[in-house]
Amino acid sequence: MGQALYRKYRSRGWDELVGQEHVSKTLQNAVKSGKFGHAYLFSGPRGVGKTSAARILARQINDLDYVKDEPHIDIIEIDAASNTSVEDIRDLREKVTVAPTLAKYKIYIIDEVHMLSKSAFNALLKTLEEPPAHVIFILATTDPQKLPETIISRTQHFAFRPIASELAAKHLLALARAEKIKLEPGAATLIAELGEGSFRDSISLLDQLAASGQSITRGLVETLAGLPPEQLIQELALAVDSHEARRVVKLLESARINGYHAAALAKQLGQYWRQEALKLTNSDKLALVRQLLSVQSSPKPDQLLEIILLETALAEAKPGNTNSNSELVKPSEASRPANPAKKTSKITSDEPSKPEKSSSTASASELWASVLEQIRPKYHTLYAMARMATPTLAGNKLTLEFPFPFHLKRVSETKNQQIIVNAASELAGWELTLNCQLNPKLASDEPTLAATSEPTVDPPMKAPVENVEEKDGLKNISNIFGDAELLES
Repeated sequence: MGQALYRKYRSRGWDELVGQEHVSKTLQNAVKSGKFGHAYLFSGPRGVGKTSAARILARQINDLDYVKDEPHIDIIEIDAASNTSVEDIRDLREKVTVAPTLAKYKIYIIDEVHMLSKSAFNALLKTLEEPPAHVIFILATTDPQKLPETIISRTQHFAFRPIASELAAKHLLALARAEKIKLEPGAATLIAELGEGSFRDSISLLDQLAASGQSITRGLVETLAGLPPEQLIQELALAVDSHEARRVVKLLESARINGYHAAALAKQLGQYWRQEALKLTNSDKLALVRQLLSVQSSPKPDQLLEIILLETALAEAKPGNTNSNSELVKPSEASRPANPAKKTSKITSDEPSKPEKSSSTASASELWASVLEQIRPKYHTLYAMARMATPTLAGNKLTLEFPFPFHLKRVSETKNQQIIVNAASELAGWELTLNCQLNPKLASDEPTLAATSEPTVDPPMKAPVENVEEKDGLKNISNIFGDAELLES
């Protein structure tokens, strides 16, 4: 069985500890001068070298060579995650009184120390306060906030930093050369970014990618990591910035069909707009970036992501603009009746009422645009859904056609229908009825996202994807949001 790369390349000297020079220099000087403490606390994110630093320090204090990860009788490693009870710490307190067997100091490395129980911390406190002269404690944790202040105050605290992506990418390329792995610089940068400051996670991902036997390109990393292509992110961002709501929905639908998760889309879109803000070209997107952070923790991330992007695209659309989202334009004030007739609105009517003369010239698009403007201030979510409709007006019957079942289902709720009927009747000047129906052909002209094929040396970002309507028609479109109910027109 082969050895994992992160174990093979574990740091065994201070010069191998990546990105923690502020820690390594201080500890090196302490060892050289012989002025080291009786207890240390190493805190920081996972995979940044805390345990490796503890092992290096323990062996240097005892003047031992550190070549392999072979255990030493006087260097005891304890996993606090599985030894959390007060009995475990009491047992430790009894053993620390015993002198070291071979080395000068008996050193205890307690990993994930924040997992200890409150009573275990109390039991450890006395030993930390007055330890035997031959004992040194090195505590490591990813969550120092959970440690009692009384414990922290009795240690020398060193905070480890997340590894910078540029530094991690540089070391990944060096490691790949040593292992004769073909790794492109762009792929190394993306792997480092996916590691999110954890060098161990980055090496583990490189190990996984190397198993494919291919030259590791950025396209391969995106495919195996399940990341949306960079081109998709740019197209989505452009659709939002251009206020093309229907294109946003279509791209999200295609992304879902191709297996790209909403959380990944939200993360990369957030990074895209953050970079735009840093360039001082689109600082108004910072509020949107803040909203996108909530997608990952949402129980329905697909729906939340669509609502966030739709609300942004529609809220930023300037009155009077016409785009590919629909044919609607903001109506002139002259198209609205000056004194709308008093009426009692309802969803259906057996006998149509006669339109008033003052509103007889109002077109369906003008009326519907007026309705949207009226409901927009109070009903943001309904506005985002209703904005997807294409209206027609025949007598007193207003028909709304939707390209996707998700929007049809929400607008067809009794409460939402009543809001629309009330607004439309008031603006038209006579009592209207409402009919909502599905028309998937409205989405057929929109561009679709191509599936990403298995990359070779230089994989194309996109490849043709099977047409959804040709495959299963309305049924597949209804799956845009998982368990969305299929409604008949």
